[in-house]
Amino acid sequence: GADGVVYDPDQFDADANQRSGGMAVRPAGATAPKGSNTENPRFALLFDCDGVIVETEELHRKAYNASFKHFGLVIPGKGKVEWSVEYYDILANTVGGGKPKMRYHFDNNGWPSFFGGSKVPRTDEEKTKMVDSLQDMKTEFYKGIVESQAEARPGVLRLIDEAIAAPDIAVGICSAATKEGFLKVVNSIVGPDRLSRLDVVMAGDDVTKKKPDPLIYNLAREKVGLPASKCVVIEDSLVGLRAAMGANMPCVITPCPSSDVPDFRAHGARAVMDVNVGLGDGAGAVVTLAKLFPPNATEPDFDFAGGYGSSGHGSSGGVAGSAGSYSVSVAPTRVTRGADGVVYDPDQFDADANQRSGGMAVRPAGATAPKGSNTENPRFALLFDCDGVIVETEELHRKAYNASFKHFGLVIPGKGKVEWSVEYYDILANTVGGGKPKMRYHFDNNGWPSFFGGSKVPRTDEEKTKMVDSLQDMKTEFYKGIVESQAEARPGVLRLIDEAIAAPDIAVGICSAATKEGFLKVVNSIVGPDRLSRLDVVMAGDDVTKKKPDPLIYNLAREKVGLPASKCVVIEDSLVGLRAAMGANMPCVITPCPSSDVPDFRAHGARAVMDVNVGLGDGAGAVVTLAKLFPPNATEPDFDFAGGYGSSGHGSSGGVAGSAGSYSVSVAPTRVTRGADGVVY
Repeated sequence: GADGVVYDPDQFDADANQRSGGMAVRPAGATAPKGSNTENPRFALLFDCDGVIVETEELHRKAYNASFKHFGLVIPGKGKVEWSVEYYDILANTVGGGKPKMRYHFDNNGWPSFFGGSKVPRTDEEKTKMVDSLQDMKTEFYKGIVESQAEARPGVLRLIDEAIAAPDIAVGICSAATKEGFLKVVNSIVGPDRLSRLDVVMAGDDVTKKKPDPLIYNLAREKVGLPASKCVVIEDSLVGLRAAMGANMPCVITPCPSSDVPDFRAHGARAVMDVNVGLGDGAGAVVTLAKLFPPNATEPDFDFAGGYGSSGHGSSGGVAGSAGSYSVSVAPTRVTRGADGVVYDPDQFDADANQRSGGMAVRPAGATAPKGSNTENPRFALLFDCDGVIVETEELHRKAYNASFKHFGLVIPGKGKVEWSVEYYDILANTVGGGKPKMRYHFDNNGWPSFFGGSKVPRTDEEKTKMVDSLQDMKTEFYKGIVESQAEARPGVLRLIDEAIAAPDIAVGICSAATKEGFLKVVNSIVGPDRLSRLDVVMAGDDVTKKKPDPLIYNLAREKVGLPASKCVVIEDSLVGLRAAMGANMPCVITPCPSSDVPDFRAHGARAVMDVNVGLGDGAGAVVTLAKLFPPNATEPDFDFAGGYGSSGHGSSGGVAGSAGSYSVSVAPTRVTRGADGVVY
């Protein structure tokens, strides 16, 4: 799969697809995943929950405002926090999920204080804790409101029942809501009996990225074992529509009466219901299973009586006659969109759009290059990792983590205190990118610890997140002190950065998986503010939604410098970084750290591997220079460095480096088969 795990056909499943970011492809001969109640379905019908099954947006708004009031939220200079009906409509069509809504609001309007105090959250950790507390209290208010006020929207339970009764139609619910609030709604409105007969039931907590990211629908498709074109999504908002279209699934919109209704058809919806009628019930039923999936049909039909949509064959359905219908007579003839499903005009497509799409969006023809690069019209780009490449920080990180574990007296019941050895941290560094993911990986595989040897260990995801946040905060404090006293640049890295800065046709940047606070401490201390101001790209782990080995950070860097991946050379030190570079289809040079447990990087696809003690080289011993890597007038990078560290961009072998400690191999692999993360299989 795209996450790099090799699957036997009977092991490939939706969970593997989730780990891969929803991009894994079923191998030839793989059996269908288990878990669907419907055997051999022709089609699938996937419902959103909030706004589709029940008109909950107004209930959510009331619950958020109750939480804000409970904590006395005040934004300095602006007053108390309260979301109006009109404003919440905008949020509902802009941001998926409750915590992202609050972050979006506070990022754009200012972060508040509790009970009108003067302290507002500054760090990402403080902001996360505030949002977590607000969300917890909001969920409690929401459960009470649901019990007293929630009811099903017209036609939804009828259509679910029709799908459950049909032997060849899979049916499911895919919600962006947190699981606790979601289960309260579906148990109350849909009922346990119906839920037990569904093929897919997923909430926002079940996926790593929420709508408008298409991951939840990609996983649903994987579970029911159907192509995207045969999975019809029922949604109520632009956020949901974008998620469905990002998964390449046709979408029917049933807007809520409270919604600020955009022109959904212009954004790609196949049908749009009357805002007051919905799916329709009884004699007024609009969407029925027989109309949507006619017997013996090979694709869905959206030409419902009443002109709410267009057929699956492309015919126009006209405008619905009743007041309140938002269908348009003709579907848009040109749609340009990224992998997140957002429709872009050429001048709207930018690096931010690419980040929202998971780094997979493709620039439309005629789109202008993104702004932000200091280098105009570069021929090539040189992108450095930070930890392990610019400075040998892995051992410093290890010491800081152990200091944090000791500070909190971490003990895993039955196993003892938590302490990472040099050898074990080498494994972590080549397996997992980012500090918090490293801790989660370790605790998930070795048991979750208690603070100060107590008996209480975290059970829920929220409790685990809070523990990891606290450990990371303290680790960062220890790390800053260690960096100041022990960190220094690795050989040749500042020289090569300076050469790239001085070259008018070479873009240069730093792309790190580290948290921004620790990253800035290192680069300000080692690289220096003057160099940093002249770089084209500077990004830390906090700037992306998915960390290495996911290729997102390098996809964004490529988007920013405006070059194809083949012209962006990455300098990395670990397998995690190599996988990220290769997942972005960028050639990668490895400069392994002296402390690393060094694998055969060339066998994993690295174009060159430096001597573990020499690095990039300095002075007379310089190995990688800008002139060697990007010769004048060359159209591709050259990896045939003197000394045999790599192979040329034209395919010639570079031989074996003579000095001890070099891990280059004499001949580049003649056949490379690899997944989207760059792992060689």
